[in-house]
Amino acid sequence: MTTDIHIKHLSTSTEIIHPNDKVSLIYSLFNNNPNQFGMCVVENRIPVGIVTSKDLALKLSGQFGYTLYQNKQISEIMDTEFLKVDLNMSVKEVSSIAMARPDNKLYDFIVVTYDDEYYGTVTIKDLLQKTTELEILSAKHQNPLTGLPGNMIIEQQIAQCFNDRKNRSIAYIDIDNFKAFNDYYGFEKGDLIIKMLGETIGIYFPDQFVGHIGGDDFVVVFDRLMGLKDFETLKRQFETDVLKFYNERDIKKGYIIVHNRQGVLDKFPLMTVTCVVTNNKSGSFMGSQDISERLADLKRKAKLNLI
Repeated sequence: MTTDIHIKHLSTSTEIIHPNDKVSLIYSLFNNNPNQFGMCVVENRIPVGIVTSKDLALKLSGQFGYTLYQNKQISEIMDTEFLKVDLNMSVKEVSSIAMARPDNKLYDFIVVTYDDEYYGTVTIKDLLQKTTELEILSAKHQNPLTGLPGNMIIEQQIAQCFNDRKNRSIAYIDIDNFKAFNDYYGFEKGDLIIKMLGETIGIYFPDQFVGHIGGDDFVVVFDRLMGLKDFETLKRQFETDVLKFYNERDIKKGYIIVHNRQGVLDKFPLMTVTCVVTNNKSGSFMGSQDISERLADLKRKAKLNLI
């Protein structure tokens, strides 16, 4: 279940008219269909304007409105400054563009195109309704600590990488010695560090998908090929920022003493970050599960300093 869809899935094929059609004909079409919110003016399959029932009624109102315009071509009074979007744009993108329009155009319907040719229309009512549904769905599948997408959406993103022929990379990022810090300094400070790492990843890799698996584990899906060197600055930044969560004594020592998983007191170095990355060009994957297993293997080797 995705939390964003293409605008084509909201599009409906509404009635189209030609620029040479008479205003009287269009007026009659609106009168015969009171539920018709508007029409797209199309010439040689290309949208060239729109006409809304509200604007046409306003233009033809008054003592001489209808008489003045009835024999004119609709091209003379159609709105040529309308919003048109490609059918593969996301609902989120279209909603953002539509809501940024001037107030007098805010509720005009949207024209959807395919290779610049007319495909259909979307009403603002349908757009806002779907946007609200997607926002609720997105919130449901977000990690409550960081607000980042959780496991279900991460799995979808990884599956898309597997099916995509374009360059894609997937990185797995987690914190070394986090549990020891959490046990020693408390979960409240631990939560702050997890949030800090999520924010730092977003800063260093803007416009890329960042997901939060849970705990101190993050996944980043890139629209390009990435290598381990691309994460060196992120690692250094985190390892500098995390020092403010330690006391001076522990910073000077370079470690903390905490019970390990066997219940024995042990030394744990200050926290660092492990980053591993793979891509859809580095080998043949049988599916998204195979990619996850590949990342898990790389993480294990990185923890053992084998890569």
